[in-house]
Amino acid sequence: MKQLIFLALTLFILFFGFNGLTFAENSISIIVSGQSHASLYPCNCPKNPAGGVSRRATAIKDIRNKESNVLLLESGGSFAAGVYDANSQTTEIDKQRTKFYMQALAKTGYDAFLISSEEFNFGEDFLKEIQSRHNLNYLSANLKGGFKPYIIKEIAGLKIAIVGLSDNAVKNKTKTPFLELDKALDNTIKEIKEGKKAAIVIVLSYLNEAEARALLEKVSGIDILVASNNPFQKASSQQVSETLLILPEWEARSLSVIKLNFQELKKNAEVKLTLNDLSPKDKN
Repeated sequence: MKQLIFLALTLFILFFGFNGLTFAENSISIIVSGQSHASLYPCNCPKNPAGGVSRRATAIKDIRNKESNVLLLESGGSFAAGVYDANSQTTEIDKQRTKFYMQALAKTGYDAFLISSEEFNFGEDFLKEIQSRHNLNYLSANLKGGFKPYIIKEIAGLKIAIVGLSDNAVKNKTKTPFLELDKALDNTIKEIKEGKKAAIVIVLSYLNEAEARALLEKVSGIDILVASNNPFQKASSQQVSETLLILPEWEARSLSVIKLNFQELKKNAEVKLTLNDLSPKDKN
């Protein structure tokens, strides 16, 4: 029988301007952002003007200074324009804002980037231009067109699969062949599990909470599911059966940081996630 690894999992909702967190050496910090809509500056919020790429980069740098094992993920809804972009102006201005935003992500060193319907807001040629400029891992397991279905990252001896799952709205924005979400995801997870390619499976999606819950009723084998299409909502997290469901904050006003603490680690071992504190921490 494979040796079980018990991971103490803690989710921090990390607001920009924080006083710092202390991380243990025997841990992995998974930083997640999503539905940012190319928000470059802090929100126009009188009580708490949170967000902004500069503050985000500073917060991520602070974590990396304290923790050597870091995974940085962007879960869709990243381009400007669209219904839920509060800063949308003209098409040209929105394009420029998107270019600046993607440049910021590339400089910050994101490990994976989900292709969602929002990434087609300016057409396929614009998306291809962005891809040619920035060498990021662009993920989609159900959308054909040169995207990677998943990547495997080995951190501190632990193999982690990051899978991308594009939302159904993509079908209305591109003629690129599209596979049904549940079937594509199920086949991808089976490939990962049967090949013993990773001990943990993280799925990045641009789904809302209801869609994510419906998906989990059909597909198993997901350890962490990020569902980032929840406009105007603060970050939160829930345990749904065997899966930790992460809902990032709108406009990336905060970072969701999932901390994996482990005592003993071997490659390709079976992993059990033990959930501790998953409440968002509001900073007044």
